[in-house]
Amino acid sequence: EGEIIQATVTEISPKFVCADLKLKMEAMIPIEEFKNFPEELSKLKVGSKIEVFLERIESGLGQIIVSRDKARRFGAWQKIVKAFDNQEEIVGEVKTRIKGGYIFYAYDGILPCFLPSSQLSDRPLKKVDHLLNTKIKVLCVRLDKARGNCSVSRRAVLTKNKNAVLSEALKNLKEGDIIENAVVKAIPDQKWGAFLDLGNDVTALLHQSDISHNRISSITDILSVGQKIPKVVISKIDKETNRLSASIKLLSESPFENIEKKF
Repeated sequence: EGEIIQATVTEISPKFVCADLKLKMEAMIPIEEFKNFPEELSKLKVGSKIEVFLERIESGLGQIIVSRDKARRFGAWQKIVKAFDNQEEIVGEVKTRIKGGYIFYAYDGILPCFLPSSQLSDRPLKKVDHLLNTKIKVLCVRLDKARGNCSVSRRAVLTKNKNAVLSEALKNLKEGDIIENAVVKAIPDQKWGAFLDLGNDVTALLHQSDISHNRISSITDILSVGQKIPKVVISKIDKETNRLSASIKLLSESPFENIEKKF
């Protein structure tokens, strides 16, 4: 009892599926436990091997109590525990919206998991309809074995894949490289700096102090989102965080160069 065992289908009736567990009598599984999985039901025939969860060898009525649904959930739970331990991606669908997030159904709709709204994407989304009832990949980020529930994150998958692409792209870059036609991606603060798109999914920070040798009161006086910068130089690469810094100032001569000759 309490384990998944293999059974052989001996009869399929409108209400029950009879299965032989090699015990003193056959088990009767309600047909409803198969109707939510029409593909499995269509392939089911006498002689088919199925996995069932053995609840009781003998009930008060002397019957064998087994469950196909519990076998599916138990098997899916074992898979998600393994995926959590190995940080493997899980494929499933987002079907239901609830308070604070969504219900993500893993392993062909067998196991429901919680997907917080903040973990749906790595950027703010105005609409999420395109992600509903569609196969997506997530990582299991929290697992409560005592209660049998888990939380998943699509954002973690996007970040992981983005970091992998970035790490590969950084192999071909080094400090001092000159990049042409960098595009201003965002200006989060007028007195702090701007983010540049260097191509190949590589983003670099252009700090306010690296724009010009002259004093700048506002970055938007010089740069605008979408603007192309003819040339920038990669001034720093942090290998641990995969973060890049770029500079325009280093491509021009400093006013202090050869100052002793001028004055």
